[in-house]
Amino acid sequence: MAPSPGLKDRVLAAATGQKAGRPAMLSRVFWSAAAAFLFVLLIGNLFREREYTNEAVVKPGPGAPAAAGKVLWVDRYVKLDIQGLPALPAGKAYQLWQIGPEGPTKPVPCATFRLDSKGELLSTDTLKYVIAKDQTFALTMEPIGGSKSPTMPIFCVAPVN
Repeated sequence: MAPSPGLKDRVLAAATGQKAGRPAMLSRVFWSAAAAFLFVLLIGNLFREREYTNEAVVKPGPGAPAAAGKVLWVDRYVKLDIQGLPALPAGKAYQLWQIGPEGPTKPVPCATFRLDSKGELLSTDTLKYVIAKDQTFALTMEPIGGSKSPTMPIFCVAPVN
C-alpha cells in the first residue's frame, strides 16, 4: 500500500531536516473571511428591494377606460403598479412594450403579466434598453407567452417625461 502524498511529503521533510510547506494561518483566515463576506453580499443583493427613482403616470386607453396607476423605473428595471384593467380571457396575458425615440423604431416587446387576485397588475421586469426621456410604456393584451409585435389595441400608456 502506497503512503498518501501528504504523509510522504512529511516523512521526506523530517528525514532531510526541511520543514514541510503549509499555508500560513493568516492566509487561510483571510480567504475564509473573504468568501463569507462575498456570500453575505450576494445573498443581501438578491433580497434587497430595488429603489425605483423615476415614475410615469398611467393614462387609460379605449380598451381600459378605468386603468390607473404608475410605472416606476431605474436604469433598465421597471415595476408596474396598475389597477382597473379588464379581466383576462383564457389564453391571454398583458404584455408591456417599450416605445421610444432612441433605438428601434418599432415597439420593443417586454414581459407578459397576469392580474393578481385583486385584479391588479403589480410586477417587475428587466428591459432590453435603458429607459430614456420621451419614451412610452404601453400595455396590450396578447397570447400567453407574448408577441413579437403588438396584435391587440393598446389598453393604457405611461409616457416618460
